[in-house]
Amino acid sequence: LIRSLGVDVFTGGDLEDRHMQALDSSPTLIVDVGFELLDALLGRRRDRVPHVKAGVEIARSGSARLRERSDLPFPVVNINDGRLKDKVENRHGVGEAIWQAVAMTTGMHLAGRRVLVVGYGPVGRGLASYARAAGMAVEVCEEDPVRRLFAHYDGYPTPALEEAVTRVAMVVTATGRQDTIHVNHLLRARDGIVLVNAGHGGNEIDVEGIRKAAVHRDHVAEQVARYRLESGRAVTVLGDGHPLNIVLNSGSPEPVLLHFAVLGLTLEWLASGPQLRPGEVLVTDDIENRAAQLALDALQNLVG
Repeated sequence: LIRSLGVDVFTGGDLEDRHMQALDSSPTLIVDVGFELLDALLGRRRDRVPHVKAGVEIARSGSARLRERSDLPFPVVNINDGRLKDKVENRHGVGEAIWQAVAMTTGMHLAGRRVLVVGYGPVGRGLASYARAAGMAVEVCEEDPVRRLFAHYDGYPTPALEEAVTRVAMVVTATGRQDTIHVNHLLRARDGIVLVNAGHGGNEIDVEGIRKAAVHRDHVAEQVARYRLESGRAVTVLGDGHPLNIVLNSGSPEPVLLHFAVLGLTLEWLASGPQLRPGEVLVTDDIENRAAQLALDALQNLVG
């Protein structure tokens, strides 16, 4: 869509050193998911910094990394911490899309299965809610005591991770933290446990550790790998530990359109040359109000 408006858009080409490929194009606006492209710019391609007018960060993990930088030479608009992304796209979009992706990938019937949701932020809350709606028995593991209390009042058991994996059929992570599920957590896991990542990046599940500990690996289906550990237990990893809805290129259902509306309006605003200070800038109420109204208009047309 952006290309159709006559804008040059660079996505990094192939997956080999894609950040450098994108930066070689000397972009004036950068859209990032996880502060990876911006980090590459500031650390490895400082010569391209003068070309950049502004950036946009979409992900929660990227927003956290954004705040750690005091040397940003241009403004970066934080979309993730606005009013819409957490409450609509993260919760409803990802919450529904992951379970659609699991069913599509594995052919599993979800109802009646016991699942552990690790992380009870906006994504985790959506995962738990949509899993419950699909008839799954849901438990939640959350280190933060406030979020764990939220899960308790939402009616979910909140066991320790090491305890829960002994009985659940599936674990889905939504923490943004590396090795949320470490191979050592699986030593007493239920045989046949299925691991899914719904967070950012490909390191929430210790896939490399699982590979090293496995005595056998089966390619069960596309994006489905089953590992047999020395204990005899089987562990199935979906999407090679990457966010499953992203791996399947399905993103999120309908709410992702709202997310793109916010992004498009933000880029339009930045291209108009507003006077902004370097550093983090929260997405404006005006942009989110316009995006919400566009979504409401579209939804009204769908229902007649």
